[in-house]
Amino acid sequence: MTKIECYTENCEYNLCNKCNAEMVNFDDKGNCLTKQKRAGGVLAQSFADIEAGEDFSLANFSSDIKCENEGCCYNCSCSCNNDNIKVDDGLLKTNCVSKQKRRK
Repeated sequence: MTKIECYTENCEYNLCNKCNAEMVNFDDKGNCLTKQKRAGGVLAQSFADIEAGEDFSLANFSSDIKCENEGCCYNCSCSCNNDNIKVDDGLLKTNCVSKQKRRK
C-alpha cells in the first residue's frame, strides 16, 4: 500500500492533498486514470478540504497502485513499489511526478 500526496485542483479522491482512492491506475506515460472531476469543480474542492478539517489532514490513507509505465524504476509487475508518490496536474493530464526512469 502506497501513500499518495495529491496536488490536483479538482478530484473527488483528493482531500487535504491526500488521495483516498483504494486503487489508483496509471497508464504507460504515468497519467492518472483514476482521477474523477468533482461536481462543482475547483471551488467544491476547496470547500471539501475545509470541511475535512485538521483531523482529516492527519489521516493516513494508502492505495494499491497499478502502473503500466514499464520505464519507471518503481514498476514491479505492473505494481508501484514506491512507498510515497506525488501526483499533480500537468498541462493536459494528471501525472505521477515521482516516476523515475529505469537505469540501463
